[in-house]
Amino acid sequence: YKKAVLLKSNGKMDDSLKVFQFLEKSNTRQIKVRSRIHIGEIYLAQKQYDLALQVFESVIQNDAFSSRVLDALSGAVISSSKLGLANKKLRYESMIKDVFGLKG
Repeated sequence: YKKAVLLKSNGKMDDSLKVFQFLEKSNTRQIKVRSRIHIGEIYLAQKQYDLALQVFESVIQNDAFSSRVLDALSGAVISSSKLGLANKKLRYESMIKDVFGLKG
């Protein structure tokens, strides 16, 4: 996990993505979720907004237990905005505001 984070921070997105995709299959739920968040962020950085949104929505729907769900909601807002999906953007902003008491 640390290697993948280091690769990502050094701008080696493709190499980092491969490691995170491998880690996404981990038996440890937190490693899975954290890896998915990084995968979504990499897709955002690569302007692959549709893929990023799919990853973030997966975390929101399947991993609500995680403290990283707020990161997924934020990523979903950005992805939705970039894709011009105003209704989805508003829904995720509303979740951030209503559930977490934050402004989107």
